[in-house]
Formats: sequence, C-alpha cells, structure tokens
Amino acid sequence: MFAVLRRLTGIAALLLLAISSRAQDNASLLSGGAGAMGNIPARLTEGSAGTTEAFVSDVFFGRGVRGPYLLSWNQVATGSETVLVDGLRLSRDTDYALEYATGAVTFAQPVKSSSICRVRYSYDAASAKQNQASLSIPVTFDLLSSQASQYKLSLNYRQKDVRGGSPGSLVAMLGGKSRLSGNTEVSSSFLATPKAAGDDTTGNRTAFRIGTNTQGGNYQFITSFAQAGDAFGAAKDNGLEAGKQVMNMALAYRPSESVAFQSSVNRSADVEGEGKGQSALVATQNVVMTFKKAPKVAVTHQTVDSDAPGGAGRRQISDRLQLDHNFGQSASATLIGENVAVSEGGRTTGTTSTGLNVASRLAPTIGLQGSYRHSKSQAGSEDNGDITVDMAPARNVQVQSRFARKTGPSFSQTTTGLQVSAETKPGVKVEGNYLRDDATQAVAETRKLGVSVSTDPRWNLSAALGQQQNPGAIFWTREARAQAKPVSLFDVGGGYKVRDFRGGGRSIESFQTAVGLVPDRRWRIAARLDRNPEDGKGNIAFARSQGLDLQSDWGSWQMSGGLSRSYEDASDRLTRIVQAGLGIRLFGPGKLYTEYKWSRMRDQSMWDSYSYSLGYAYQLGDLSLSLSGSLSRQELDGTPMVDKTEKKAEARLGVRF
Repeated sequence: MFAVLRRLTGIAALLLLAISSRAQDNASLLSGGAGAMGNIPARLTEGSAGTTEAFVSDVFFGRGVRGPYLLSWNQVATGSETVLVDGLRLSRDTDYALEYATGAVTFAQPVKSSSICRVRYSYDAASAKQNQASLSIPVTFDLLSSQASQYKLSLNYRQKDVRGGSPGSLVAMLGGKSRLSGNTEVSSSFLATPKAAGDDTTGNRTAFRIGTNTQGGNYQFITSFAQAGDAFGAAKDNGLEAGKQVMNMALAYRPSESVAFQSSVNRSADVEGEGKGQSALVATQNVVMTFKKAPKVAVTHQTVDSDAPGGAGRRQISDRLQLDHNFGQSASATLIGENVAVSEGGRTTGTTSTGLNVASRLAPTIGLQGSYRHSKSQAGSEDNGDITVDMAPARNVQVQSRFARKTGPSFSQTTTGLQVSAETKPGVKVEGNYLRDDATQAVAETRKLGVSVSTDPRWNLSAALGQQQNPGAIFWTREARAQAKPVSLFDVGGGYKVRDFRGGGRSIESFQTAVGLVPDRRWRIAARLDRNPEDGKGNIAFARSQGLDLQSDWGSWQMSGGLSRSYEDASDRLTRIVQAGLGIRLFGPGKLYTEYKWSRMRDQSMWDSYSYSLGYAYQLGDLSLSLSGSLSRQELDGTPMVDKTEKKAEARLGVRF
C-alpha cells in the first residue's frame, strides 16, 4: 500500500511540474523521445529574454531501462547539463552519457520506473529544434516481491503520436519473473488493450509471452514463446507482432573477449487475421571476431523457409561477410560481401553482391557519407553509388548535396540534389530544394522555395513556390498555409495550393479550412471545408466536402452530433452522413448512451445505411460492467437488403484501466 501511495505521489509531483511548465512558457507541455523512447519530460523554462541561450529542465519517470531518454530539445550546449535521479546528482561519462546533438541521455544503470529524473541544460534557441514525441504514463503496482520472484501489475497509457504516427493506446500487463536455480530465470506476462471509444473493430486484443534465460560463465541460452491477437494495438510498442505466434531459441558462447558465437532459431506463424496459415522459419549462425587495431569481422549464415496455405514453399540461403573499421575519431568504413540463393517452385536464383560504406567528418562543419554496391544475378550486373555531403557554413545555415547513380543491364539512372535551409532570425526559416532525376529515357526536375514564419506561439504561416518538369509536361505549384489561435476559445487553420500545367491540362486548386469554436465550457463546435484534398504522397482526391461537428456537456447529459457532405467530381458520387448521440449518467457512476447514424451514397444507384446502438456502462472502483446492442441495415434504391441486416449484442465485465 505504501509503495502504491509513493508511486501516486510521484505522478502527482510530475504533473504539477508539467502544469508549472505550461504556465511559464505557454508552449507545448510534453515532449520527449520518439515512439520507443517514451519518456515524459515536463519542460520547465528557466531562461531570460534577450539572449539566444535558453535554459530548460526536463522531468520524467524511468522505464526500467538504461535508455535512451530523449530530452525536449536537441543541440544541447556541451557541458551545460546537470542530471539528477531521485535528487542525487550524477557524473557525466560515469553515471550517464549525453549525445549533445540529438539530446539523447543513456544511463549506466537501468532507471527504475518509480524514479524521477531531472535534467537541467541549456541550448541555442536560434538553432535548436524541439524533439516531438507522444506522452507515455506508466503506473506499476508490486504484487509479489521476494529474492526469488517479482510479479507486478502495470498500466501504461501512450498518447497518440503528435506527428501522426502510432495511435494512442492503453496497455495492462500482469507478469514477472522467478529464479528456478542459481543461473536459470523464468519470465511470463499477460497483456491486454481495452477497446477505445468509437472503435468498432473486432478481434483479439490480448497477448502473452513466456521465456527462460539460463546464463553461466561464458554462455547464455534463451527460449521464448509469444502470441499477440490480431487487434492487439500495442504490439509494436511491446516487441510483439499482431496476429502472430513467435517461438525463439538462441545460444550465445564467448570463449574469449575477442571471439563470440551465436546460433538462433526463430519460427513465426500467422494464427489470426488475413494472413492466417502463413509461417516462416529462420535459422541463423553468427561468428564475430574483434581484435585491437584491426577490422571487426562478422560471418553470418542464415536460412529462411517460408510457407503459405496452398502455395509452394520458398527457401532463401544467405552467407555474409562484414568488415568494420574505425579510422580514428572522424572516419569509419564497412565492407560487405554477400551471396543469396532463393529456391521457389522448383527454380533456383542467386545474387552475389559486394558493397562499401564510408562516413567521415572532414571538418567540424563538413560531413561526408558514401556507399557503393555491385550485384550480379542471372539477369545481369547492377551498380549503385551514392555520395552525400552535409555542410554548415554558418551557425543558422544547413546545406546538403547528394549524387547517386544506378546502372543495370537495360537502364541507367542518375540523381542529383541540393537542399539549403537558413533561419534568418528566430522563428523565420527559408528553405530551397533542387532535384534532378536523369533516367535512361526521361529527365525530371523539381525546384522548390519555401518560407515559414512562427515568431509567436499563437500563429504559424508558411508559403512555397515550386516547379516540376516531367517528360512532356511542366507545372508550377503555389501553396500557402496558416494556423492561428488568437484566443483560447477559437482556433482556425487552412491551406491553399494551385497547380498550373503548361503545355496542356487544366489547373487544379486545393484548399482545406478548419474552424473550432468553444462558446463556453459546455459546447464545442468544429467546421471544415475541403476541395480536392491532397494526401501525404501528393495524391489528389477530386472531391468537395463539408462537415460540422457538435459536442455538448450539460451536467449529467452529454450530446454529440455531426453532419458531412462529400461530392466526387469524376464519379458524380454524392455522400451524406448524419449522426447523433446522447448519454446520461444514471445511478452514480453508471451511464446510459445511444447513437444513431445514417449515410446515403448516390451515383448510378442510391445506397442508404442505418445503424442504431444502445448501451449501459457501470463502473465501481476497479471493476466495470458494460452492456450494449446494435442494429444496422442497408437499402438499395429504397429496397431493404435482407442479407445486409446485422444485429449485435455484447456484455463485458473487467478491470478498469
């Protein structure tokens, strides 16, 4: 009980520090490591105005590992940091290591999940960039702790990645480890992710794994078995694969400090989801030799057998030799030789390749990276070369140039590129790009010049002008984007882009707008208007759409609703969606809710879809109960489709996450 109270007290202290941070700098509250980094730095700005040097303190929990833990900012000033764990100051290069360029901290010993870390440091506000990440809050309850066994219940919430990567997740884990003898340890864990609000997908949301670890003298033997459901959303964050069953055995043997042997067998099989029945068996043998003042040598032999239901098996055998050598502090080189043979459907093909990778820091402001690869197969020979030069001629200027060439039996391709970026003053950045792709029968060129201005956290502006020249076509692009939050109750954003085609073709205009309004704390209204929206790959959806969403909270009553309309020019298709929801709190922590949704899609025919849902959720302490039912049906040109009518009922009893 006291351990739980101490843990909750630590969480409260961290949240108070985070709230203090928000009040001081009125900027983003939480930032930290990417994805797997997962620390929760609460940033406390301590600097003063009138100088480009800013001082900051990051506060975060340990995760039971050495790291790395990513700080809020990169380009940390050398030697400016002070690192404390539970109030104890640590020594650099003895207790921790810090990569000043990236802001990554790695500790000499794993940091307990109950420990609070604080890192004070300074950075150059004119050139440093903020590291973006998702919020991750772990809570751990010790169930059994003895000299031979430790078992615990862990709850971990990970907020949706701010960069649009992995979705948010809440994971519960029950597990631990026991020592059977002096050198053998058994570990096991059971994991589950609850169904998120608004998620109508079905599937297995649980996972489990069990393993043994035997270590003695100069050898180590590891076995493991794991399986994750096809709907287990936190598989990647926990080292699992959704819908797969994985078995692994590995033996490592080190007869001396210079020589190490490793052999492993891994079998994975799709037991749930679309790929059910597929399997792969991977057997790997590896020898690594490391000698002073000599290249590091690694020899690897690997066999991969793949099977699929009703299909022919596939076997791939590869042999690889790799030499790594460092030339002082500023240069390194890697030489690779590899032979791969693939047998499938009674036919065998092979590829032999050699490659060289080099990296060098020619000067403090000039870096060079290069690679070359030659491969030979039944289809002929292929050569690939790439050289990249990074330069920083001034503190706020970055220049990168690249040259690549690829040749084969029937093709040749050369790519050259140049990118220049400069921050003329804090918050104002100018960037230019040039790319030329010279293929065997076609030449394509791209030029782009852009500027972004964000001198005030309440607004951001950006604009760009570009030209793209392809065989038989040239078009110009002009685009502008803006985001603003002038007051706390109102925010607005939008973008506009036009493509002018020269030599034929019509101009295409795209724009997106979004407005959010909160008249008071009980209402939230959001509206959007899009035309020919463009995705992240540049693909255009030729459509016009509008939408309006409403949310309201009046004490025991909660209401939600939405209207949307989309028209596709090419197919002359019109889609309308109307949805409404109502909830009311009953009997203390209980809640009764209902939702209605209607959608109509009209082109050559008219499709109508209706869905109704009703449910009740009750939560008392750590226990929760939910009952729900739904009915959905479809109509085609006003005629009900019997085979498209579906009824569902569900009851759940579980632990509150």
